[in-house]
Amino acid sequence: MALYENDSAICSTDAYVERMDFDFAYDLAGDELENPQNKPCEIDADCDNPCGGKCIEGKCRSVCARSQKCVRDYDTTKYMCCDVENILNGFCCLNLSDGKCCRKWGDSNKMVCCPPDKPLVDGWGTKCLSCDDPQAGVVYLENARCTAVCPNRVQRGPYCLLEDCPPEKPLANWMGNCYACDYPGNINMWYGGKCTGICNPETRVASGQWCGLKTD
Repeated sequence: MALYENDSAICSTDAYVERMDFDFAYDLAGDELENPQNKPCEIDADCDNPCGGKCIEGKCRSVCARSQKCVRDYDTTKYMCCDVENILNGFCCLNLSDGKCCRKWGDSNKMVCCPPDKPLVDGWGTKCLSCDDPQAGVVYLENARCTAVCPNRVQRGPYCLLEDCPPEKPLANWMGNCYACDYPGNINMWYGGKCTGICNPETRVASGQWCGLKTD
């Protein structure tokens, strides 16, 4: 609705006003759904909201409705306008069950349900992992989900690895599993993992692809 203030001209006319005109420009959908800082714009292309933006009266506005937010879809990891009641841990979950987000596993008919604090599924679709879990997430079927769901992880081959292992387990093997410096066995470092120079004091020795515990 257009609101006129401090414009005495519209009240001083002798003509009888028979109607009021209402101008509905756009549902602005609330400040939190607009582009950052209501970015100035001239055309829609100036608005880079991942769900799509509209340039309304010189400012970028979200195309999402008032009851929606622009978040990644838990299933495809692509941005979409999502009803707020379906947002779980920053993702749009269209199949909620007992506080868990359920989705179809790969090309099968199997459904996997994970809690919001464990969004990463292992390569067999049997276990939910947190983004900080030192175990590698084997993602043969879901390469696109690795860094989209867990920004602190990287994709190497078929594995979704922690970019940095936790301090207590600083050695990463070729699958991305993290090990302590005093781990007694040999660690396979095929994917360019670092063996020496990480543990302090240095307790391991590199031999080809293997990182072994020093015995002398």
